[in-house]
Amino acid sequence: MKLETRKASDQPSVADAIIVDNPLPPAPEKPAQVVDDLPAKKPPHVHPSGVCDRIVGEDRDGKPIIREVPARTPTYVFNCKACQWEDRERMKAPTEVLDLDSVLFLVPESDYDQKVCRAYVSKRYPEVTSVTDKFHAERLSFVPNARVVVVTRRAKPGKQLGPRFKRKKDAEDVWQEWEVEPETYLDDVVESAPINIRECLHVQPAGMFSDQKLDLSELIARLSEVAYPYRIAIPAHPDDRMYVMRNNT
Repeated sequence: MKLETRKASDQPSVADAIIVDNPLPPAPEKPAQVVDDLPAKKPPHVHPSGVCDRIVGEDRDGKPIIREVPARTPTYVFNCKACQWEDRERMKAPTEVLDLDSVLFLVPESDYDQKVCRAYVSKRYPEVTSVTDKFHAERLSFVPNARVVVVTRRAKPGKQLGPRFKRKKDAEDVWQEWEVEPETYLDDVVESAPINIRECLHVQPAGMFSDQKLDLSELIARLSEVAYPYRIAIPAHPDDRMYVMRNNT
């Protein structure tokens, strides 16, 4: 199904929340295919939540009181068979009609895996331009109906990702290392379901003596779940506002 495009307007778009540094590569001729051993029928979800420490108050001396409480229940677990089943079915289905001004495709910062993911996006969504490894979360919150689709490269269960370089002989019969065409690994790509930004934000209204606060914790948690094996790195400097899909090291 062909993507729906919109005319330019004064409304904010996802392009305002990213830095475009690398254009999409030409669309590969070979279509992306998903090969796995998942069952035909959807299995049940397995999402253990565990526990975490949380400050629940202060004692009479002003010291924090910490209690062990139930942790947040994940909405997606990378090795959950039901989540993998949903990924497969969504990626096999025809592409949705997307509003290009409100959808951002988040790809890894890692150079080669980014090439693989961009090649996948270029094939499946040829008209999309908002593809990036970093974004300004606060700006994105102002975009009407803003959504993020996380595109990552992930090894299938029991397997390893293919190598970036392979040795072969050049025209002079000398062994050299050659970079494998990124399109070779399109089957490694996992495309998440669109994550609605507004549904993941908690806004604390401004008061007479306080500014409005935007809680992004749920958004970052949701993005981190589907970004595996990558992580969502939060800004390290007070003047920085860009969140990055970075190696989990």
